[in-house]
Amino acid sequence: MKVARTISETRVEANRRNALSSTGPKDMSVTRFNALKHGLTAEKMVVTPFEDPTEYKVLVEALRADFQPQTAIEELLIQQMASSLWRRRRIIRGESGH
Repeated sequence: MKVARTISETRVEANRRNALSSTGPKDMSVTRFNALKHGLTAEKMVVTPFEDPTEYKVLVEALRADFQPQTAIEELLIQQMASSLWRRRRIIRGESGH
């Protein structure tokens, strides 16, 4: 059975004062990934901090060179292929423990 605790007004006021001093994270470049587990269901492509963004760009450029998209829809398909291949690679790495 849970016992309800009452918090004194003094404690509540002290908590409010302490909260005003909090500045939050200093560097958002890493903390923005705190909730990221694997990025497999992200709406837009996410290159995690553990992956090389240059490798992803190389993949996209290789697909462009191979398929030579001529229209906006073809370019969209290139982006979707790159995203799918990148995520598949992430799954394989996760399964193999790398």
